[in-house]
Amino acid sequence: MSTAPTRTAPTRTAALWAPDWPVVAAMAAADTPAHAPAAVLGGSQRIVAASAPARAAGVGRGMRRRTAQQYCPELVVLPADDARDAALFEPVAVAAETVVAGVEVARPGLLLLGSDGAARYHGSEQDLARELVEAVAAGTGHECQVGVADGFLAAVLAARDETVVPPDGSPAWLAPRPVADLRHARPDDPDLSGLLDLWHRLGLRTLGDVAHLPAGSVRARFGVLGTWARSLTLSLIHI
Repeated sequence: MSTAPTRTAPTRTAALWAPDWPVVAAMAAADTPAHAPAAVLGGSQRIVAASAPARAAGVGRGMRRRTAQQYCPELVVLPADDARDAALFEPVAVAAETVVAGVEVARPGLLLLGSDGAARYHGSEQDLARELVEAVAAGTGHECQVGVADGFLAAVLAARDETVVPPDGSPAWLAPRPVADLRHARPDDPDLSGLLDLWHRLGLRTLGDVAHLPAGSVRARFGVLGTWARSLTLSLIHI
């Protein structure tokens, strides 16, 4: 007699996110004033990141340079540089490690850490989040946001919302969120963006919709990328 496999509970995870990191790093390297509208131009000659003043003027990710400058003639256009972004993010990681050791740089602008032990040490998950934000601000001058939830995807989205999702509450919190939120797991991947746009056109509106797709059908129709994207939602299938 066979038994159903036991589903492993997602790890309780804290995510520290520095908003708009590519443009923050580019502006710092170029000594661009913080209040200036600025954007980072990728190799495709499209905008990959924009500062808050630039976004307020109508500049958005994916725009061509000429279009962005039509919206914002005073836009400061800066080159993309992955090595620069990584190097300038190192002090952020160092500052975070004054609060808790063992942080993982998922990509420049995003740190991950297991929160269970750290939260107990600092008093609560809310206290851990507050101390991380304060440590980064004091050590680097950069603003960041921290979220805590069960698993990678939920933690990344929680950081964007500056929220602590209660233990075991991540499936219900994630399920109604839009499919487009999967972009934040790999924001610079145009293939993923294309897949998510396709899923939306096919009527898949929420992360819960993706979670309930048959694994074999996803693999056959959407390949490795689709299988990976669906895997991020698997904790939702029991709700």
